[in-house]
Amino acid sequence: MDLTALIKRAESFLQRFYKNLYNHHRAIKPSISLNQAFEAAAIFDLETVTGLRNELQTKSKADQLRRLFGFIASGFIRRHLLPFDQKLARYYDQLSWPHTWAEHDALSPGQPLPTRPNNILLAELALLYEERWQQLNTLVTELGFDTPLGMYAFTTGLDPILLKHAAQAYLEQTASAYLQALASIEQPMADRWQLENYLRGETYRALFPAAELVPAMEDTLYHLGLDVTHQPNLALEVNQELSSRLSLAFPVRVPEEIYVCISPVAGIDAFENILGLGGMVMPRLLLSPKHDWLYRRLFDPALDAAYAELFTGLMATATWRNDILGSAAASDDLQAFCRLRQLYRLRLAAARVCFAVDRCLGRNNWATIFEHALGVKHPPSAQVIDMGHMRNAFDTWRGMQVGARFAGSLADTYGPTWYRHPDCGEALHNLFQSGPSRLEHLTALLSTH
Repeated sequence: MDLTALIKRAESFLQRFYKNLYNHHRAIKPSISLNQAFEAAAIFDLETVTGLRNELQTKSKADQLRRLFGFIASGFIRRHLLPFDQKLARYYDQLSWPHTWAEHDALSPGQPLPTRPNNILLAELALLYEERWQQLNTLVTELGFDTPLGMYAFTTGLDPILLKHAAQAYLEQTASAYLQALASIEQPMADRWQLENYLRGETYRALFPAAELVPAMEDTLYHLGLDVTHQPNLALEVNQELSSRLSLAFPVRVPEEIYVCISPVAGIDAFENILGLGGMVMPRLLLSPKHDWLYRRLFDPALDAAYAELFTGLMATATWRNDILGSAAASDDLQAFCRLRQLYRLRLAAARVCFAVDRCLGRNNWATIFEHALGVKHPPSAQVIDMGHMRNAFDTWRGMQVGARFAGSLADTYGPTWYRHPDCGEALHNLFQSGPSRLEHLTALLSTH
């Protein structure tokens, strides 16, 4: 197998993929279908995946090849699941552009809450989702794995069962604090839909004005030594047409050409998303172009989640809100609300891991897992809230946990205003320029401090 040629094709595909997605987002020119993009790459086929897996048996740099294998195998699976995704994404996966180019294809730390489906639509979605699941298992078997768990373990070197145990342990450790915070809500939450809507924080919307959205991100990164207004490899665009509360990035070339699109709207969701996106983009902007392409381009998605959580967590820090938005945004009641949001976000990620493992093992105990984790009833319609997130459940959970630890480490070292400390900025620059390339490298680094 000609690995050099394979890597060049993969690089060419990703550049065209994100540039096409960005152009389509801006309505510059018509988009080819996603299926055509996969077909033109000529690498997302069973022969290539099988050949690459065989190479892994003999090569010494197995970590790099596993990263490439994971990318191509995932592309192979997605290409064959497009007929299902095209139908499902119209509802729950924020498909705002035709031909199955979904908003989750761009870098983004969050997705809006879908509309609650009626019983007829829910039945259609559930049937499609089940058919998609069966097809996913068939494709995984074609690739030589018993279940999606086996494929994930092969690609990452991690045991999903151990990830589930860690998620369960986290749920037990934080249960008391979370349930106490949930009980403090004046109006009891009837179900998941009501809790999700409550956590949008409409009561506090005026404290997070749209006019301060972009300045909040720029100011935070500026004091860490990154001036996004004078960053030659970054194009920052304010787009009023972007879906509410979403912030998106399109890494066409890393680190040379990255586009960020922001919709300036008010509210906690919008501020969390723009901070999280800053955490996902900053390492890419500062990464040395001398790094191996596999490290620069096939970014560990768990690292994305870690860096997003590092910056998103600032919203649960009263000192940051006071510095950026004024004393009114540092009140005790808002602090309690932001802390509840943070606990909910982390416990939700843990619940998705537990469900993903059980689902792969043939147990569909969705309502039990999520009701235990989130403390509210889960009617059948609530399952659409999690459908689109399950594809990254393991990596999101792993990353968010490390990101929260990372934030605590920076606060311990540089104080509660670490986001304004020049030494912290220098340390982050050094970290991002040199890697790490996998979440495990960042975890090891934190363990030494």
